[in-house]
Amino acid sequence: MRYFSVGQIATKDRSVYLTFDDGPEEGITQFILDELDKYGFKGTFFCKGSCAEKNPHLVKEIISRGHSIGNHTYEHILAYDRNGQSYVQDVYRADHILHTILFRPPNGCLTLYTWWKLRKKFRIIYWTIGSCDWCKDEAGQTRGISSLKHIHAGNIILFHFSKELQEGTKKILPQYLQWLVENKYTSKAITNTILS
Repeated sequence: MRYFSVGQIATKDRSVYLTFDDGPEEGITQFILDELDKYGFKGTFFCKGSCAEKNPHLVKEIISRGHSIGNHTYEHILAYDRNGQSYVQDVYRADHILHTILFRPPNGCLTLYTWWKLRKKFRIIYWTIGSCDWCKDEAGQTRGISSLKHIHAGNIILFHFSKELQEGTKKILPQYLQWLVENKYTSKAITNTILS
């Protein structure tokens, strides 16, 4: 069972919200930041606490370039793979490193208990459209590109910034960005002000 807090953001302009999960890791993080800079786009990076702890310089670079960060648990665990208290503790372990009210659960899954506990401190952010950058096959990546025709203002779009999935991200992200520009969209970082 999935519990949604934010999967779409109300906006009066042609903005979407590009989000990236599972990093930060060397190489792919800089690639994404450089691609976003080409268009003046901002994004939101949902960091694994363990990766942020190993790569604090990348977290600083993300923030210094005007993007926002979110919590994606410390170990990238799934709510159904742990008891509720252990899962919540893992999220708070990442919070000690990241200090952000934005949270996205891995795979978008929470139990009722974990949702109830985490909603008191965090704004839980889901997504509207998945880019399919995690797909290893050509057909899956083609589905990701075809999802462009479904984009509307206020959509939250899911990408990744991990070495494991970088091949798909490097292939799909530039096409997304080009399409957004051609169709007069921009991308903003998710912040508490935007969510208010």
